[in-house]
Amino acid sequence: MEYSYRNRVQIIQKAQNSCFDIVIIGGGISGAGIALDASSRGLSVFLAEKDDFAQGTSSKSTKLVHGGLRYMKNLEFNLVHEAGSERAILYQNAPHIVFPQKMILPIYKGIGYSKWITSFGLWIYDVLAGVEAKYKKQTLNLTKTLKKVSLLKKDNLKGAIQYYEYRTNDARLVIENIKKSNEFGALNINYTKAINIEKPKNNVVRVNLKDQLLDKNYSVKAKFVINATGVWANDLVKQNSLSKKTYILPSKGTHIVIDRTKINLSTAVYFELNDQRMVFAIPKDNKLIIGTTDDAFNGDINDVFATQQEISYLLKAFNQFFNIELSINDVESTWAGIRPLVKGKTSDLNKVSRKEKIVFHNNNVLSVLGGKLTAYRLVSEKVVNKIVKLLPESKKYKKCSTKNIPLSGSEFNLGEIESHKIIAFAEQKFNEAYQLNTTTDEIYGLFYCYGKNIELIINKAYDLYNSLDDKKIALLEAEIWYVTNYEMVINLDDFLTRRTDRLYFRLNESLEQLSIIVSLMSKYLEWSEDTKAAQMKKYKEIANKSHF
Repeated sequence: MEYSYRNRVQIIQKAQNSCFDIVIIGGGISGAGIALDASSRGLSVFLAEKDDFAQGTSSKSTKLVHGGLRYMKNLEFNLVHEAGSERAILYQNAPHIVFPQKMILPIYKGIGYSKWITSFGLWIYDVLAGVEAKYKKQTLNLTKTLKKVSLLKKDNLKGAIQYYEYRTNDARLVIENIKKSNEFGALNINYTKAINIEKPKNNVVRVNLKDQLLDKNYSVKAKFVINATGVWANDLVKQNSLSKKTYILPSKGTHIVIDRTKINLSTAVYFELNDQRMVFAIPKDNKLIIGTTDDAFNGDINDVFATQQEISYLLKAFNQFFNIELSINDVESTWAGIRPLVKGKTSDLNKVSRKEKIVFHNNNVLSVLGGKLTAYRLVSEKVVNKIVKLLPESKKYKKCSTKNIPLSGSEFNLGEIESHKIIAFAEQKFNEAYQLNTTTDEIYGLFYCYGKNIELIINKAYDLYNSLDDKKIALLEAEIWYVTNYEMVINLDDFLTRRTDRLYFRLNESLEQLSIIVSLMSKYLEWSEDTKAAQMKKYKEIANKSHF
């Protein structure tokens, strides 16, 4: 199903001539999840995102679909149960971007809870989260702990607990939801800003929008409007006089990336600090992610980058537990995002609940606030359930079925998803692409980005191969052809940051290939020389801010 900039005029024309059941403002994981849930039930849906899909918080997480171990401390047992159940569903529905990740939680004397209490807590966690037997926690003695993570400091180390979380590509999770909802008839458009929401008339709401690419203002009508703007929710509420309340408490989370030649850590480690914060060290390919901070944020939510103080905090935290001294010179790239926590009785960020809140401002406009990446599907179900009950002829709409809807790129027809089956599928794709002079790393990289849609990319690469002077770029051009034709890529940054994660994990390579990437994108997006220069300049500025 083609989904490109060429569709924009068609999408706008169709939107203007429709009255939707739902208009969603915000194209992060909440908006994308709601679009899929609603459209798959038969509701008509329009979604507008002011920047690119997942450009905010939804591309700047810790890249984990986790079960909420930290929620145990706040006794939020229902949240743990929900998160644990959702992990398993997401793994079944998007196994090319959601997969199990072994975690080691070291236990040190005088830091955090004792080994016994931690083990008991994780046992409860496994029960609440419904963890499969093969992924249940294991208690490790000192010898086994050091065998698994030899670089841990031995002083006061009592042992560790091994358990499992799930790693993901957060931005890909958003775009695969968007693409799947397209298949059910949803209209999703990026770079389209909501100017204002008019007061309902006869139970119909008019939303005035601006397409920021075409510089065109237009309006859409809907029975319900959903504010799914995350950290921008307060702004939308106040600008449209929906409420005088302040709903969102912004919290900044920063992550850093280290090359694993600096520290060859092959197992993820989750450690507790003296200030009661928890920090992850997660291997990804040949890189290591370290994060995250959790600090109140009062700055510009449209311009969020890591600071030297935050980077130093993470390095100090890491060095406290490992027999290595990482410095700021070892940091290859960074990212920082703002968590849209729901404001409550406490301002202590360690105690603020991560649970969502759904607020009706009037009969036709509601806000979806807070929530975790892990539970987005369940939150979407709750939101759409509320709306369906209020729609005329509500019985004609289907019940939620997203538990059993594979996301785009995950239609494998493999039965029960298991890691070895997915790996076998990726190996099959490599065998099909061997004549393209590619490598296993390149094919696996494409597969764990696009899933089954890699078939389109490989087929296109073969079509291009004979006509290219430089045969080595066949797959790269095919990839760019795919994202510009099927994933509504508009800018260089869309491709290098959110459709792929080159900005964070292949930064130097992206800069080395920048000229050829811009040239190839220009071929499919019809850029002028001035546009090409502007795109390169903008990406270099973003790269400079992401590299400290």
